[in-house]
Amino acid sequence: MASISLRSAFLGGIKAGVTTEEVFTDRVDEQTAFLAAAQAMRADLSANAACVDDPTRPRRNVLVYYGVGGIGKSALSQRLENILWKEVPEGAKGRRVAVRIDFDDEGAADIEAVLWRIRSALGSLGPVWKAFDLAFAWYWSESHPGEPINEFLDRSPLVRGLARQFDLGGQFVDSLSWAADVSFGGFAGLAQKGILQGVRAVKDRVAKRQILADCALFESIITASADYDTLSYFPYLLAWDLNNRIKKDLANPPEVVIFLDTFEQVTGKLSVSFQNYLQRLVYLMPNVLFVVTGRNRLDWAERADGAELDYAGQRSWPLLHHSNSTVEPRQHLVGYLSDVDAESYLRTALTRDGEPAIAEPIRHRIVEGARGLPLYLDLSVSHFVTLVGHGVEPGLDDFGGLLVAVASRVMRDLSHQERELARAASLFDRYNAQVLSLAVPAASLGVIGRFLVRPFQTAVAGSTLDHCLHSCMREAIVEGDGQLPDGWTDLDRARALDRVFDGLGRLATAQKDTAALGEIMQMGLKIAFQRGTSATWLTSAALSLVNSGAIGRLAPIISYQAETGELSSLQNLVRGILLRRAGKPTEALVALDQAEVAGGSELLTAAIRVHRAHVLRNLGHYKQAVAIYSGQTGGPMAREATLWLGDYKYLNGRFNEALDAARQCGGEDGLGREAARLQAHVMRVNAMFEQARRAYQDLVERSEVAGDLPAQAKALTGLAQTVCWIDPWQVDQICSQAEEILSLVPNSVENVKLTQARAIAAVIVDAEGSSPLVEKVKAAALAVEYKGGLNLYDLAVCLRSARMGEVAEFEKAATSLQARTAEQGGNTYWAPIVRSWVEDPDRSASPRPANAPDWLGDGAAVASRWRDVALNGTQEHFV
Repeated sequence: MASISLRSAFLGGIKAGVTTEEVFTDRVDEQTAFLAAAQAMRADLSANAACVDDPTRPRRNVLVYYGVGGIGKSALSQRLENILWKEVPEGAKGRRVAVRIDFDDEGAADIEAVLWRIRSALGSLGPVWKAFDLAFAWYWSESHPGEPINEFLDRSPLVRGLARQFDLGGQFVDSLSWAADVSFGGFAGLAQKGILQGVRAVKDRVAKRQILADCALFESIITASADYDTLSYFPYLLAWDLNNRIKKDLANPPEVVIFLDTFEQVTGKLSVSFQNYLQRLVYLMPNVLFVVTGRNRLDWAERADGAELDYAGQRSWPLLHHSNSTVEPRQHLVGYLSDVDAESYLRTALTRDGEPAIAEPIRHRIVEGARGLPLYLDLSVSHFVTLVGHGVEPGLDDFGGLLVAVASRVMRDLSHQERELARAASLFDRYNAQVLSLAVPAASLGVIGRFLVRPFQTAVAGSTLDHCLHSCMREAIVEGDGQLPDGWTDLDRARALDRVFDGLGRLATAQKDTAALGEIMQMGLKIAFQRGTSATWLTSAALSLVNSGAIGRLAPIISYQAETGELSSLQNLVRGILLRRAGKPTEALVALDQAEVAGGSELLTAAIRVHRAHVLRNLGHYKQAVAIYSGQTGGPMAREATLWLGDYKYLNGRFNEALDAARQCGGEDGLGREAARLQAHVMRVNAMFEQARRAYQDLVERSEVAGDLPAQAKALTGLAQTVCWIDPWQVDQICSQAEEILSLVPNSVENVKLTQARAIAAVIVDAEGSSPLVEKVKAAALAVEYKGGLNLYDLAVCLRSARMGEVAEFEKAATSLQARTAEQGGNTYWAPIVRSWVEDPDRSASPRPANAPDWLGDGAAVASRWRDVALNGTQEHFV
């Protein structure tokens, strides 16, 4: 029975001295079972019998309450949590942890979020959970390249509150710093400095048996594939960490209870794989009591071995088997309330001068109609309060009937606009005032505000979509609405969904905050998949997130199942973008091919083609990429196509045209940052080293502020390629910063460029001893099939041989460089640059070749600056 808060009593003001009370109708047997289960777990922990390293040991850590919807299971679960805190034995204060996960909540179907929520709550027992934290650092760096953990924690409704309460970020950094013996400068700096640095140190120490040698599965986990299947074994690490705390105080061990509510979502609506993940979680944490509430009995003990779930059968779950009716923890059918309990509730929920406000005949009729269903009682009391608040004396005929009739009666109590809002609310798992306003545009903010405090809905803490209806209430509204003269038809509901979808599109267009845009996009996706609606604005939102560097927020697009159509096309576009950013161009092309086959809007089709051109560029197929970009300059992706055509002009020495394109495409989004990087490139190859240095430094700062790690890494790479010529002693530090970020956002091309920057710096400082580093450039380029990297290698060889006076070696490398760049159709400016290092400076006065670079300013001055820095190693500032 719910502990109701009759907020509607105050909407119009209760008259006649009626007082509301918050009431919980005791379920004595259920509460007794919980206390017995907790005691059994306590005894088990004290005896240290809950051995987490024994996978064959039967599990006795699950207490189940099941029954029909509206029976009060969620309220019972919350009541048991309160008991957990009230029934604390002497000396156990501060050593109990309760974790609540409602699978009807936003984000609860994500195994990452579930694990983070549990880890956050466990933070109350202590700051460092070594095995789990270190393994999760590895998992995150592998599976979420470029996505800061703090962004995920801040945007996840399931995790956000607890993570802040226990400073999860700080605890996480403490664990990683301990293991790696590295200071990360706090949680905010962790993503920027490169979490992989710590992970590598951890792996090295684990391999040497220096840390966590007694954690049986730790090394196996961090050397497996970083996917959800591996992640679902991480509960073992939490249990192992918890067991270490239990062993330290067997007489008074810490106790953890995890409440899993609305579990029918897991066994019914969510995937079988997710149920398997959840079952693993329960099985791998035998030192934690799990309290499961849902509509269905758990069939884990009745299933045959290997039937979709890892752990099945009576041997694995002896106390969950139907034959067990005495030993706790076990399964309990939560029945309807007895007439005595229902009567008791109605007598105490509303009082007048200390006496029951609801007359006995009315109470009798309500009890008779409710048949023990708590939701029925709640709605009847709400109806009574509304009548009294309107100055109407409730009569016998105002009560009774089926639940649908009661819901219809409550609907009639509402104004017309509030009824419209209730119908709109029944369309969504979660909603807020803004969503309701989109669905029912005629409703004023005042009406929406009054509706949101009605007692038949629940506030959802920690979520932007902060309200929901009980599932039975949603069903009753839809079913009973047909009995009302102004009820909605299926067409009305469809139109409301379309209004919300269109409204979300308008909000997305105006939204600058990436977190809010991600939430808008996720709700739009739900409606799109439900309605089969065009995804045009979703495409625009996804591209905005790409251009803002917020790549991690695209993950929800892939989580839905779409086999054909525009939504499938959008999913494959996003998949292709993520694969390209992860350094998997061949796989990216496959995904983009699938996206184009599925088809879609003009914007979606253009985006697919432009991103296909990006992949071709990375593979060195410049001419194919240019052909695609040229075909998009008049379409919806014109700005991006124009920028990358400008980049191609830069690669071919048409520097003034490249600058014009970059200036045309400038801005503060991700594309604008790419335009700024192009301008810096042009300055660098024109030997305007100091201007290029300042441009790259500015871009590093802009990218850091925007949280755009890929752009920051590229800007640092450009900075290293500039500084190596004029201040070689600073190169190693800059390269290290870039490499730490690239460990989070892998980009094999940028790594080759960093290797070359180190090689150039080595040649400037000590040409004679630089050969090993120069040869590393070639090896790095060949390892990732980056043809442009061979040009960088030839450039380094030319520099070393020019400084050493090795004419034959210089000529060989210069010839190779000229031939390869001519064949590729890019980077053609390097041949005249290296020739300027050894040829007569007066040669610039001779006729200019037809394919000569279009230098910024006087070509002879550019050649002079290059010759000076290449041969003299000067650190002067060039302007």
